Amino acid sequence: MFTGDNTNRYPIIQKITKDVIAGEWDAVESALREYSHPKLVLCYVLIPSRLEKLLYLIYKQEYLEFISRNENQKGLHFLFKYIKPLESVCESLHPGEFKELCYLLSLKVPLSPSLRPPERS
Repeated sequence: MFTGDNTNRYPIIQKITKDVIAGEWDAVESALREYSHPKLVLCYVLIPSRLEKLLYLIYKQEYLEFISRNENQKGLHFLFKYIKPLESVCESLHPGEFKELCYLLSLKVPLSPSLRPPERS
């Protein structure tokens, strides 16, 4: 009987799941890249097209965490360094989502010191 739970069959899924829950993004990416090597592809999750989709979803989550912590500068850097190269994957999964991710940066943009009104005494 198929239960849909592959964590016992694929230890890599256990590791990635644990790291995602803990927010250990570097460990997640490292594990995915290590196990996606052409000679080591052992499960359907890690074939190249699915790896790109999985990486995109992981990068999107990490980006959203930057935005939720108001770390917009880090978020901007992350968006263009990691998510922009996967824009076609993003658009194939959810058309228009890349623009929405960019828009999130404009929602909570703090004013730079030069644009703030002078303080009154």
